[in-house]
This record gives sequence, C-alpha cells and structure tokens, in this order.
Amino acid sequence: MDTSALAELFQTLGDLRSYHSGTVAALALLGYDIFIMMDQEVQHIWMARWSSYCKGPLYSLSFPWNIHSSS
Repeated sequence: MDTSALAELFQTLGDLRSYHSGTVAALALLGYDIFIMMDQEVQHIWMARWSSYCKGPLYSLSFPWNIHSSS
C-alpha cells in the first residue's frame, strides 16, 4: 500500500468518524428534548379533549372533506 492510498484511507476514516459523531450528537439532542418536554406534551396534547382539535381551523385545513356547514 503506497502512502497516497494510506493517506486517503485515513482521510476517509476521519470523515466517517466526524459523520457518526454528528449523528450521535443530533440523536442525543433529540433525546434530551423529548425527555425535558415529555411532561408538557402529556399535559397539553395527550390530556386534551379531541373535540377541541376537531373544531379548530387547522383541522379543516388538514382535512378539507370534513368541513361541516353551520346551517
């Protein structure tokens, strides 16, 4: 193996390590965000009444076939 091929191999391995380190850091931040926000999500999303979401403006934008006339 000549020196240029060896240098290219080390460069590739370094690039892969940087890529994987960035992936691990992003997943760690995502896990941290989920962990610190879970109580608020349970309180505001999971415990909310379904009817309050079904009558909101975003519901009719998301599901245009569910628009009811108020007559």
